[in-house]
Amino acid sequence: MADTVNKPAPTHSLSSLNNGSGTSSPSRLGLELPKLPYSLREHTKNIAIIWTLLALDAAIMPLALFYPLWYATSLEPAYTFGIMTGVFGIISGSEWVYESRQSMKKEDMRPFGGTRNGFNFFHISYSTGYFISMVELILGAAPHHPFIRLCAMSAPSFILFSDGEHLLFHILSALNLPNPCKISSQLKGAPVRPGTYMVIEYAIAVDTGAGRAYRKALNDR
Repeated sequence: MADTVNKPAPTHSLSSLNNGSGTSSPSRLGLELPKLPYSLREHTKNIAIIWTLLALDAAIMPLALFYPLWYATSLEPAYTFGIMTGVFGIISGSEWVYESRQSMKKEDMRPFGGTRNGFNFFHISYSTGYFISMVELILGAAPHHPFIRLCAMSAPSFILFSDGEHLLFHILSALNLPNPCKISSQLKGAPVRPGTYMVIEYAIAVDTGAGRAYRKALNDR
């Protein structure tokens, strides 16, 4: 009887998977992606609070204030829009200040390789879009007869800026181009990742306090 030799099972690595054709995926090869140290079920209360505050800031408070001030009072349009400008962004602005302090005080909240003043890329991007929106809102509400169309462009401008940036990163990622600079935890020269990656990394690592452990797990995944 011929001797039989047990051949070792073939091994695969994530780097060798053919993701383009879809014929060789981790699930089909029996591989399991690294688990993320985060569960939505354990943070339902925090998620509900965050989205409630965002809804109040972006939709409920502006609508609840504008129509009573515009139709139920004799205030001049300039005063009405002045009040709206003062109220707009209070919650998101307070959150911005809080997260800035967290990033400066706690090393675990910063991206890998980041210094005390090395903020996340998404934080800088959000600040830029927020600044553009506030400039439009202030300039539109400042005259005695406010430029209503300019005031109305505040939120759409933020959305256009954010979505345009995400579209750019997705195009660069599809072309497999390298990062022109360090982007959050991604090193200069590394392949560009989609814009949604930076949003997920920031939202979970900073907003929920998961820290660098989540950044590492997300990068490994």
